[in-house]
Amino acid sequence: MGLKFIHPLYKIRVNDPVFHQFYYTCEELQVPVVFHTGIFRHWKLKYYRPLLLDEVAQEYPQMPIILAHTGGAAFFHEALAVIQNNPNCYAELSGTLNPNSPWHIPEEDLKLLIRLVGSSRIIYGADTHSEEQIRRDIEYINSLDISREDKENILGGTLESLTQRASKKIYSTVK
Repeated sequence: MGLKFIHPLYKIRVNDPVFHQFYYTCEELQVPVVFHTGIFRHWKLKYYRPLLLDEVAQEYPQMPIILAHTGGAAFFHEALAVIQNNPNCYAELSGTLNPNSPWHIPEEDLKLLIRLVGSSRIIYGADTHSEEQIRRDIEYINSLDISREDKENILGGTLESLTQRASKKIYSTVK
Protein backbone atom coordinates (compact mmCIF):
# COMPACT_ATOMS: atom_id res chain seq x y z
CA MET A 1 0.00 0.00 0.00
CA GLY A 2 1.36 3.38 -0.99
CA LEU A 3 1.28 6.10 -3.60
CA LYS A 4 3.76 6.85 -6.36
CA PHE A 5 4.21 10.49 -7.24
CA ILE A 6 6.03 11.15 -10.54
CA HIS A 7 6.09 14.90 -10.08
CA PRO A 8 8.49 15.77 -12.95
CA LEU A 9 6.08 14.12 -15.41
CA TYR A 10 3.44 16.68 -14.44
CA LYS A 11 5.97 19.47 -13.86
CA ILE A 12 5.01 19.90 -10.23
CA ARG A 13 7.46 20.72 -7.45
CA VAL A 14 7.21 18.36 -4.48
CA ASN A 15 7.41 21.27 -2.04
CA ASP A 16 4.54 23.19 -3.65
CA PRO A 17 2.09 24.32 -0.91
CA VAL A 18 -0.81 22.92 -2.94
CA PHE A 19 0.17 19.47 -1.59
CA HIS A 20 0.02 20.35 2.11
CA GLN A 21 -3.39 18.70 2.69
CA PHE A 22 -2.39 15.65 0.68
CA TYR A 23 0.84 15.24 2.68
CA TYR A 24 -0.98 15.84 5.95
CA THR A 25 -3.44 13.04 5.11
CA CYS A 26 -0.65 10.66 4.07
CA GLU A 27 1.16 11.44 7.30
CA GLU A 28 -1.95 10.84 9.39
CA LEU A 29 -2.60 7.48 7.69
CA GLN A 30 1.10 6.51 7.56
CA VAL A 31 0.76 5.90 3.80
CA PRO A 32 4.19 5.65 2.16
CA VAL A 33 4.64 8.08 -0.72
CA VAL A 34 7.12 7.17 -3.46
CA PHE A 35 8.75 10.10 -5.24
CA HIS A 36 10.67 9.77 -8.48
CA THR A 37 14.24 10.94 -7.98
CA GLY A 38 16.85 10.97 -10.66
CA ILE A 39 16.93 12.42 -14.12
CA PHE A 40 13.56 12.83 -15.81
CA ARG A 41 14.05 14.55 -19.14
CA HIS A 42 12.11 17.56 -20.39
CA TRP A 43 11.97 19.60 -17.20
CA LYS A 44 14.33 21.79 -15.21
CA LEU A 45 16.41 19.86 -12.67
CA LYS A 46 16.07 22.57 -10.03
CA TYR A 47 12.35 21.79 -9.76
CA TYR A 48 12.63 18.08 -9.03
CA ARG A 49 16.00 17.41 -7.45
CA PRO A 50 15.90 15.14 -4.37
CA LEU A 51 16.98 17.93 -2.04
CA LEU A 52 13.46 19.41 -2.27
CA LEU A 53 12.21 16.33 -0.41
CA ASP A 54 14.20 17.39 2.65
CA GLU A 55 11.75 20.26 3.14
CA VAL A 56 8.76 17.91 2.78
CA ALA A 57 10.29 15.35 5.15
CA GLN A 58 10.97 18.01 7.77
CA GLU A 59 7.45 19.40 7.56
CA TYR A 60 5.80 15.94 7.64
CA PRO A 61 8.15 13.85 9.82
CA GLN A 62 5.68 10.97 10.25
CA MET A 63 5.00 10.55 6.51
CA PRO A 64 7.06 7.69 5.07
CA ILE A 65 8.89 9.05 2.03
CA ILE A 66 10.47 6.67 -0.47
CA LEU A 67 13.04 8.10 -2.89
CA ALA A 68 12.63 5.98 -6.02
CA HIS A 69 15.93 5.21 -7.74
CA THR A 70 17.73 6.84 -4.76
CA GLY A 71 18.55 9.77 -7.02
CA GLY A 72 20.11 7.54 -9.63
CA ALA A 73 23.65 8.13 -10.85
CA ALA A 74 23.15 11.88 -11.14
CA PHE A 75 21.64 12.60 -7.73
CA PHE A 76 22.70 9.65 -5.56
CA HIS A 77 24.67 11.69 -3.01
CA GLU A 78 21.95 14.31 -2.75
CA ALA A 79 19.33 11.61 -2.15
CA LEU A 80 21.65 9.98 0.40
CA ALA A 81 21.90 13.30 2.26
CA VAL A 82 18.10 13.61 2.39
CA ILE A 83 17.74 10.03 3.66
CA GLN A 84 20.46 10.50 6.27
CA ASN A 85 18.89 13.75 7.45
CA ASN A 86 15.35 12.38 7.80
CA PRO A 87 14.44 9.13 9.56
CA ASN A 88 11.13 9.04 7.66
CA CYS A 89 12.95 8.74 4.30
CA TYR A 90 13.79 5.49 2.56
CA ALA A 91 16.00 4.55 -0.41
CA GLU A 92 14.42 2.58 -3.24
CA LEU A 93 16.65 0.78 -5.73
CA SER A 94 14.61 0.21 -8.91
CA GLY A 95 16.75 0.71 -12.00
CA THR A 96 19.92 1.26 -9.99
CA LEU A 97 21.38 -2.25 -10.09
CA ASN A 98 21.62 -2.62 -13.87
CA PRO A 99 24.97 -1.21 -15.09
CA ASN A 100 23.29 -0.15 -18.36
CA SER A 101 20.65 1.95 -16.62
CA PRO A 102 20.94 5.75 -16.41
CA TRP A 103 20.13 5.38 -12.71
CA HIS A 104 22.89 2.82 -12.02
CA ILE A 105 24.47 3.07 -8.57
CA PRO A 106 27.86 1.34 -8.29
CA GLU A 107 28.33 -1.37 -5.66
CA GLU A 108 30.57 0.82 -3.50
CA ASP A 109 27.84 3.49 -3.31
CA LEU A 110 25.22 0.85 -2.52
CA LYS A 111 27.38 -0.43 0.34
CA LEU A 112 27.88 3.17 1.51
CA LEU A 113 24.11 3.59 1.57
CA ILE A 114 23.71 0.41 3.64
CA ARG A 115 26.45 1.49 6.04
CA LEU A 116 25.16 5.05 6.52
CA VAL A 117 21.39 4.54 6.76
CA GLY A 118 20.98 0.81 7.37
CA SER A 119 19.16 -1.80 5.34
CA SER A 120 15.97 -1.23 7.34
CA ARG A 121 15.58 1.95 5.27
CA ILE A 122 16.34 0.42 1.86
CA ILE A 123 13.80 -1.15 -0.51
CA TYR A 124 14.25 -3.09 -3.71
CA GLY A 125 11.59 -2.11 -6.21
CA ALA A 126 10.98 -3.60 -9.63
CA ASP A 127 9.34 -0.55 -11.24
CA THR A 128 8.50 -1.58 -14.82
CA HIS A 129 11.36 -4.03 -15.28
CA SER A 130 11.14 -7.36 -17.04
CA GLU A 131 10.99 -10.61 -15.13
CA GLU A 132 14.53 -11.35 -16.32
CA GLN A 133 15.85 -8.01 -15.02
CA ILE A 134 14.14 -8.55 -11.67
CA ARG A 135 15.75 -12.01 -11.46
CA ARG A 136 19.20 -10.49 -12.21
CA ASP A 137 18.64 -7.75 -9.60
CA ILE A 138 17.72 -10.27 -6.91
CA GLU A 139 20.73 -12.42 -7.79
CA TYR A 140 22.92 -9.32 -7.60
CA ILE A 141 21.62 -8.36 -4.16
CA ASN A 142 22.08 -11.94 -2.94
CA SER A 143 25.66 -11.92 -4.25
CA LEU A 144 26.64 -8.80 -2.29
CA ASP A 145 28.97 -9.20 0.68
CA ILE A 146 26.36 -7.99 3.17
CA SER A 147 24.54 -9.75 5.99
CA ARG A 148 21.57 -12.03 5.46
CA GLU A 149 19.46 -9.57 7.47
CA ASP A 150 20.48 -6.74 5.12
CA LYS A 151 19.46 -8.84 2.10
CA GLU A 152 16.12 -9.74 3.71
CA ASN A 153 15.39 -6.11 4.57
CA ILE A 154 16.21 -4.89 1.08
CA LEU A 155 14.30 -7.69 -0.65
CA GLY A 156 11.03 -7.14 1.18
CA GLY A 157 11.40 -6.73 4.92
CA THR A 158 11.58 -2.95 4.91
CA LEU A 159 8.63 -2.54 2.56
CA GLU A 160 6.57 -5.08 4.48
CA SER A 161 7.17 -3.15 7.69
CA LEU A 162 6.09 0.12 6.09
CA THR A 163 2.95 -1.28 4.52
CA GLN A 164 1.91 -3.07 7.72
CA ARG A 165 2.11 0.22 9.63
CA ALA A 166 -0.03 1.92 7.00
CA SER A 167 -2.59 -0.90 6.95
CA LYS A 168 -2.93 -0.86 10.74
CA LYS A 169 -3.34 2.93 10.79
CA ILE A 170 -5.92 2.96 8.01
CA TYR A 171 -7.84 0.05 9.54
CA SER A 172 -7.97 1.74 12.96
CA THR A 173 -9.13 5.00 11.33
CA VAL A 174 -11.95 3.33 9.40
CA LYS A 175 -13.22 1.33 12.41
